[in-house]
Amino acid sequence: MRVIQILAAIVLVALAGAVGWHQYKLANPTTEPLMVFTAEPLDGEPGFDMASLRGASLLNLFATACIECRNEMPLLQALQAEGVTIYGVAIDSTPEETLAFLDETGNPYAGLMRADRSAFSAAYGEVALPYTLVLSNEGEVLTRVEGPVTVNILRNQIYPLLDRQADRAR
Repeated sequence: MRVIQILAAIVLVALAGAVGWHQYKLANPTTEPLMVFTAEPLDGEPGFDMASLRGASLLNLFATACIECRNEMPLLQALQAEGVTIYGVAIDSTPEETLAFLDETGNPYAGLMRADRSAFSAAYGEVALPYTLVLSNEGEVLTRVEGPVTVNILRNQIYPLLDRQADRAR
């Protein structure tokens, strides 16, 4: 019986430590510079200069053939409707495929570019799409989300970081 009580106490202390560490990391995020890679604007769509992105925002990389990219579009549109600035980079998709994809799913992007996977991989390595970077007011990477943005990721990672950036901007 005593062993069970000791194990339960150890588990509680470990959980409290994990929660505390998570809160500390949200309050004090480590940043890294945004690695710029070659991308080109799509005709008729607003582009952007990766080297000069400023203001808390998201940089979302997607592919038109990616099911998870398609599935996260409604959440990205909801974020955009809330005033979050999102920049998009279509990876390995033609301009025609990209525009048809966004006509079908909706376009949450303030700026849109396209790039080859090799250009992106040279900067960030091989990662799964969708891939989202949360950027600080200074244009640094606060966190990376590999895979689709979900409500849980939004609530526990992205919103706290964007809120912190908004507080710093005041």
